Parts: sequence; structure tokens; C-alpha cells
Amino acid sequence: MACIALVLFCSFSELTTRPKIFYDEGLTIEVARNFQLFGKPDVLTSPGQFSGVPYVTGSTGFLVSLPLAGFFSFFGFGLTQARIYALGWLILFFVVTFFFSRKVFGPFASISSLALLTTFPPLYDSGRRVLGEIPGFSFLLLGTYLLFYRRQYFIGGILLGLAAASKPSIYSLALVSVILVLAIIEREHLWRKLFVFISGAAPMIALWFIFAVPDLLSLETWRGLIGFYSNPFGSGYSVVSSVQENIKMFFWHSTLIYFTLLSLPILAVFRWSDKFREERRLRAFFLIYGALILVYFLKSPGWLRYLLPLQLLILLFLPTAILEIAERMKSLFSILAKISTRVMVASAVAGLFAIQLISLVWFSDIYASRDTEEVLALVHSRSGDNSIGVINSPQIAAFLPPEKKYHFLQLNNKIIVGENPLLRPSSQLFPLLILPEPEEGLVISSDALGALQENYELIKSVGRWQVFLLRN
Repeated sequence: MACIALVLFCSFSELTTRPKIFYDEGLTIEVARNFQLFGKPDVLTSPGQFSGVPYVTGSTGFLVSLPLAGFFSFFGFGLTQARIYALGWLILFFVVTFFFSRKVFGPFASISSLALLTTFPPLYDSGRRVLGEIPGFSFLLLGTYLLFYRRQYFIGGILLGLAAASKPSIYSLALVSVILVLAIIEREHLWRKLFVFISGAAPMIALWFIFAVPDLLSLETWRGLIGFYSNPFGSGYSVVSSVQENIKMFFWHSTLIYFTLLSLPILAVFRWSDKFREERRLRAFFLIYGALILVYFLKSPGWLRYLLPLQLLILLFLPTAILEIAERMKSLFSILAKISTRVMVASAVAGLFAIQLISLVWFSDIYASRDTEEVLALVHSRSGDNSIGVINSPQIAAFLPPEKKYHFLQLNNKIIVGENPLLRPSSQLFPLLILPEPEEGLVISSDALGALQENYELIKSVGRWQVFLLRN
């Protein structure tokens, strides 16, 4: 309860501004809004016209966006409501992690794990946004507990299927990991167990396909879906160079160095601890899933959020690993025999707690910004009944009236949807235009840039965005 109270206290003071609204979060909020209004889990590119690629725009997963649509129906629509909804998932995360660690590692280790999780900065960065990482991790823990400790293969399959439906890119790897764990360890009645597990997970995955694939019978849709998930970073992306650059990050990035060091005692304990020999299913899952997550990160553009599930698992396992090491040290060094094992563990955890707390308060890169709210206020005061052109800004488009917005989305350098508002005939240009600042990385063609300079004047730059007014 103390952890939850602390999280709520820290969150409500800057609920809509820290962290600033994220690109994928804007997509998720609009998907939920459109499902509430139109029954379509997709984003609008113009009034009545959807993107047609909900497997990209809804990559967070229906388990997050569809309940959010219901939340909007009851409590109204807005960023405040969306962030309160995200806090609900964060509270569930702490309840589930406490339950899991208490059942698996014991009361003392569970309190220690919660202390580390409560001060872990990326948890607040992802957990206070409407994204799928935290909901998916909660289902992952519940599913693995029921699978490995209660032998509930069907319900465990359902829960891990829900995890995959929350964030397919990273939690579908958990399904693969469980299948490998069962194949390696569960020799007796293996095929029956696999069948029961897959029978539980399959309907959840099928639901994701139903919501994410607009036309299940279209070969073109399936070609696009396979193309996106085989390379979500776009054409021309070099996996080899990304792997090389991401490996280098482990030698200079503080977060990667920190978690590499934290993983060492866990890996050491896995080798010789009797406790983890007994917990061999969980140990195998940690190693296999951790390896798959690591590979997925290495082939990415260096996005650390892909490592979040592995980081959370490390913080969960670490106090128990420290406990095992403390017991071993006491047996090897008589000078430590009189020191309580719990005192040794508590001291180590307190040190890590202090490091993370200092990082959270003073050094974390959880950026705060009111730019979304300021741009929306400016647009509201200037637009009147006119239509609004938006270029690649789902953080803004999500909150604009659906009957007024025309959104050109560059989801990656291969998937581009909507009509570029700058390339319309001069008589059909929008009175108001919103596009990202140049440093946000948007690539604008020379024709579009020429049209912008000829027809529009900048009225205000706000944070990540520029707002332009059509010249008379």
C-alpha cells in the first residue's frame, strides 16, 4: 500500500505533463477514441477515412486501447482521463508483482523487490503513459506463476496471450519462451501440455488479429502485416549496423551498464543455488525470454523501452540472488557469520534504492512538457469551424475534433498514410497547419517545403511543434 500511495502522490502533481505525451501514446488514445465513437480501432486520416493499417497504429494492442474506450465513455475524453486510466494499470502492476514475488521468493524478498521497482525511473516513464508494456508485464507474471507453480496451462496460456495482445512486439516472445521451456523441461505429457497452453493463448491472439487486421481475407493486408512485423523500422534499415551500434552502447550507456552489473549476481546464483535448481522452469524462462528480448533490442534503433520487461525481471530476481550470495558468503567467511543475512541484503538493497531514487529525482530523462496542451489551446482559439491540417503528430491529432482534422502520417519511411496537406491544390489548403519541429526528424519533400514557404506563415513554435497560418 505504501508503494501505491507513493506512486499516486508522485504522479498526480504532473499527471498530463510528465512524462510528455509520446508518439505511440497519441496513436493509442486516438484508437480508443475512434473505437468509442465509430467502432473502429484505427486512426483517422480525414473525416470518415481511416488509415487502413491498424496493425501499425494499434500496435499497443486491443487489451489497452479498447478498455480505454470504455473508460472514455464513462468519464469523458481527454488526456487527464487517459493518464488516470494508465495509473490504474500501474497500480495493478504493483499488486501483481507483490503477489508474484511474495509467492515465489518470500515476504522479505518481495518487499525488497518492490523497493527497487518503486524507484526505477523507466517504470514511471512507461507506466504513466497509455502504452502496453506495463499491462503486458502484469499478465506475463500472472501467467508464468499459474503455469510454473500451479500447472494451470490453459489459464496460463490465456494470460500470456493477453500479454502478447497488450504489446505484440515484445510479449509474443514470452509465448515462444514458454513453449521452449516446456519442450526442454516438461518431458512427461509434453504434447498434451503444449496443446492445452496453446489452446488458452490462441483465442487471445485471434482477437488481436480480428481487431488489428481490417480485412482477414485480403492478401495485400497480410503482406503488409508480415512486412511490418518482419521489419517495423522501415525500408533501408540496416540490422547489422544497428546491432553493432547497440553493442557499443553497453560500454557507455549508464542504464545498460547498471543492468549488466545487476544481472551478474543473478546469473551466478543460477549456476550454483539449490533454490534456483528447484525453480528450474522459472530460471529457464528468465534466461530464454531475456535472451530473446536482448536480441530484439540489438536489432532495433537502440530503443531502450524494448528492454523494459527484462529490466523488471532483473529487479524482481535480484533481492533473492543477493540473499543467496549473502548465505554463501557467510558460510565461506567466518567474520560474516554473526551478521544477519537480512541485514546484509537490506543494506545492499538500500544502497541500490538510494542510487535509483537519486536518479529518479535528479537525473532521469523523464521529460516534462505542456506543449501538447498549449498547441491544442492555440488551435482551439484560431481554428473556428475550419478544418485543420496535421502532419505526423498523433499527440496532437488524437485530441482534435474528428470532423475537422486531416492527418498525414509517416509511421516509418515505408508506411505513409493520408494526404499531405501541403500538396493539395492552393484553393484547398487548410487555414491552420500543425507539423513537428525540424529536429523531430520528419522528412518533408522539396515540393511540400516549397508549398509551406509560399503559402503559410509561422505563428508560433511550441515545444515539439510549429503552428502555421495560411497567408491571405
